[in-house]
Amino acid sequence: MKKEMSFLLAALMLLGLVVLPMRVAPVLAQPPEYGPRADYLQILIYGSDVAEFAAFDEGEIEIVDWPLDPELVEKYSSPPYNEFAILAKYNEIGMFEFDVNNNETIAAYPGVKSPTSDPYFRAALQFLVDKDFIITTILKGYAARLDGPIMPWMGSFYDPTVYKYTYDPAQARAYLAKGGFIDRDGNGIINYPVGWPGRETGPDLDPLIFYIRADDELRRKPAGEDYATRLQAVGIPVDARVVDRPICAQNVMKDHNYHLYTGGWSLSRDPDWMYYLYHSDWHWHPGPDYNYNNIHDAELDGYLEGIAFAVTIDDAIEACHKAQKRMINPPDHPEFPGIAAIIPLWATSGYTAYRRPMAYAVNAAGSGTTNFWTFLVSYRTDATYGHTIHWGFKSDVQQLNPLYSNWVWDAYVLGMIFDSILAVCPYDLALDMPWVCSDFETTTYIHPEYGECSRVILTVRDGVRWHDGQPLTAEDIKFTYDYIKQFPDCWLYSAVVDIVSVTILDTNKVQIDFDVMTVWALHWAMGVYLLPKHIYENIADPKGFTPGGLPAEQVLIGNGPYKWYQYSSGEYFTLAANRDYFKKIHPFGDVNLDQVCDIFDVIHVAASFGLRRGDRDYDITADVTAEWDLVDIYDLILVAGDSEKSGSHIHK
Repeated sequence: MKKEMSFLLAALMLLGLVVLPMRVAPVLAQPPEYGPRADYLQILIYGSDVAEFAAFDEGEIEIVDWPLDPELVEKYSSPPYNEFAILAKYNEIGMFEFDVNNNETIAAYPGVKSPTSDPYFRAALQFLVDKDFIITTILKGYAARLDGPIMPWMGSFYDPTVYKYTYDPAQARAYLAKGGFIDRDGNGIINYPVGWPGRETGPDLDPLIFYIRADDELRRKPAGEDYATRLQAVGIPVDARVVDRPICAQNVMKDHNYHLYTGGWSLSRDPDWMYYLYHSDWHWHPGPDYNYNNIHDAELDGYLEGIAFAVTIDDAIEACHKAQKRMINPPDHPEFPGIAAIIPLWATSGYTAYRRPMAYAVNAAGSGTTNFWTFLVSYRTDATYGHTIHWGFKSDVQQLNPLYSNWVWDAYVLGMIFDSILAVCPYDLALDMPWVCSDFETTTYIHPEYGECSRVILTVRDGVRWHDGQPLTAEDIKFTYDYIKQFPDCWLYSAVVDIVSVTILDTNKVQIDFDVMTVWALHWAMGVYLLPKHIYENIADPKGFTPGGLPAEQVLIGNGPYKWYQYSSGEYFTLAANRDYFKKIHPFGDVNLDQVCDIFDVIHVAASFGLRRGDRDYDITADVTAEWDLVDIYDLILVAGDSEKSGSHIHK
């Protein structure tokens, strides 16, 4: 009855038939016309999740970059902390896993074949992970168990039939024995098989080098330490190295000098990322050196190609299921033998947090409140502009380079500075929205060598400018793709590798032709940071902490809602609002962020009418006034007022 009444109230409000008592509101300064609501976005760097959340408690930061530990969920849900902390429930599109180096050798043991190159040994490693213990005891249920690399909430792409390993030391020993790894001398340590390359006499196993992330104190660190203990209990020696992220980056990602690693990925809405992470072609140059797992399997490659170059979604789903089983199943599986390549653990199903006086954070599907939209539209209840929002990072950036950065913290900063061709609706990840390009079209054409191939046509919006005031044109769009394609070792190369030509049709239209047919063509075209031609055409070598090793203020000139301002390594960033942004200050009434203030926004708020924080269907985005943690008539008034003023106008 509550929701039925809310729709009636919304209708009466729009007709002007509801009279309400006045509520005194603070006098707010007149906002600027364009850009984000905040004047500054300051990012404070802490080095660990524990230190970051301590700063959150003290009010040093208003929003965090990391999901909450279960104890923090309970803490921030109870007095007095719930008076300032606001939690947002979300299911992450991301994966935490124990990465396994599948390569034949590693530098630490030259000339010795690595035991983790053997699929039976890798299957044994799978049986020694107690995922249920990790989920229930370490994560306290705020995660979904992963048996394959696709999250359960990714719809039909998720394959529920992938093999589910249970913690079973006896099964682990059985698989070790199938690979020839047994304790022959009875000293409690597993031996190499006799005749093993580099260890022909079959001595005790060398310790597995296991890098455990020290900066993730509450989740990956205890999970890794627990796993190391269980490995050693069955006779597999472990050299556990609990170290900070930069050391892991060097030894795991760059040198590949490891056996095991407490890995984690922020992933995309489409499953084609499996191709770029695990296909053999994406390991050695040419091409980005993504595949630090060193997976090289011809059968898996075929399935991964089926995902990336699927003509229909149904084709992609079929290939995705086969790829998951090939990656994860044991090698002697009776129906679908696999290679047990990595050990998926969990995907976060928990909470992010922000605190008063910050308001209007966007709880985006797949990422929670830590997203581009939040920092575009959020504000403080004591000032709608002229203020600073403070954002905590548990880690510093690795490099601030739009071509070569590959860590999530780099992407957070760069995503504020460099804007996108199109945007993705934060509440509906299947919805592509106009952004820097005001229109888009996907079609096909006939390639003289490859037959029917994908084509994308983009219409560049008028009035978009770079941070230095230069206009953004179709020339910049074309230049971006052509420039990135010159550097096959860069992180963005996967988005352009299958582009055969980029043509400017009119002054504001760009045609992108691919040499393949794929259902993902538009999303590949979207997957780049836009680069200003007048700056990057003079940078012959874009590597380094910043492109070309040049000062940030010279090369980190984008067209996003925030501009580069200050950085002190290990301490803070400060980004300043771009008041020459092409988007007007976001209207409060566009609650569902479809760029229109209309009756659907009223319905969005009305659907949560009367609900408080903590109620089952409470929606923080509907609590527009962000004052009482209650979706009430004042929220409806605010949204209906904006809707009435704007009608069907799209705010650009």
